[in-house]
Amino acid sequence: MIYTYDKKRLSYSRIPGILVAAGFLTVLFTTGTIVYFTGKQQGLKKGMESLSDFEKVMIIKEQDKFTPEKFKEYILELNIKFPHIVYAQAVLETGSFKSHVFLNNQNLFGMKQAQRRATTNSGTELGHAVYKHWRESVVDYALYQCAFLSKLYTEESYYQYLKENYAESPDYVQHVRKMAEEFKLRAFNGNVSTIAKR
Repeated sequence: MIYTYDKKRLSYSRIPGILVAAGFLTVLFTTGTIVYFTGKQQGLKKGMESLSDFEKVMIIKEQDKFTPEKFKEYILELNIKFPHIVYAQAVLETGSFKSHVFLNNQNLFGMKQAQRRATTNSGTELGHAVYKHWRESVVDYALYQCAFLSKLYTEESYYQYLKENYAESPDYVQHVRKMAEEFKLRAFNGNVSTIAKR
């Protein structure tokens, strides 16, 4: 039997068995839950350590699937110059994120394998660079900008560079410009001029 001391009456009174049982079950349940989740976390940690690099990449891919919104946020996070233009390039290059090169190679910009600069690509397939994850494609475009576009400060100079060095079609810049103006207003809320100059 379990008793409790009552300070006002200066006496002991017996605790009903049902309350003792309920308290005991609560402690048991709480302890069991803590042990279960602690063990599960340790098991997950040990499980992650035993995964191959390929398996880890597959888990990351599954948890961080591409969406246009995530892409836009990542462009801004990486402080890529002229983000609305870069976004428009990706939409055009991938056919609104549906092209085989994008879906197969994770390549958002139709980039070829880099030869003379730092790169995140891991080879070539279908004549284009291959990336393990779509974010690597964005990082690679940032590296491309750093290597070749760091001295371009205006949209017009950027469009001129695309026309002379990037575009395979004579209408490429015209299409990108039209889409970029729309994205500037809609997706980037018209607030890209300060981003482009950073």
